[in-house]
Amino acid sequence: MLGDKVNMSKKTDSILKGLFVQALEQNTGNITEACKAINVHRTTYYNWYKKFPQFAKQCDAVKEGLIDIAESQLHKNVADGNQKAIEFTLINLKKQIYSNRDLLPVIGTLKVEITKTYKGDKPDDTVTTPLDKPIKVDEMKEDIKE
Repeated sequence: MLGDKVNMSKKTDSILKGLFVQALEQNTGNITEACKAINVHRTTYYNWYKKFPQFAKQCDAVKEGLIDIAESQLHKNVADGNQKAIEFTLINLKKQIYSNRDLLPVIGTLKVEITKTYKGDKPDDTVTTPLDKPIKVDEMKEDIKE
């Protein structure tokens, strides 16, 4: 009798895990919503994920599928000339070249004191630059005195 209950419990768990994977797909990878859909607690999901490698693999495949969809849409937006998509792609694919941290904010007017040593000249110049275009700090690093 006890063996029948254990087998029934394993079958029920197996069915619920399958339903969870379907619910995860239908809820675009949202774990909370998938748990609600099949009426299990999030802790149950995390226990299943740790205990059953095949289940974890199926859940990861759902997440990878969503990433593939997002990447495809990003590529489409880049091809369509969407500026934000282009910037996002460049910043994430070529961080060393297009990093946002190298750009000064685009607000108002910036007064920059540039110091450079010239033979026989004073090393001090002051420039006022309107910031309608960002200034790359890399281009000025040698000239900026901290």
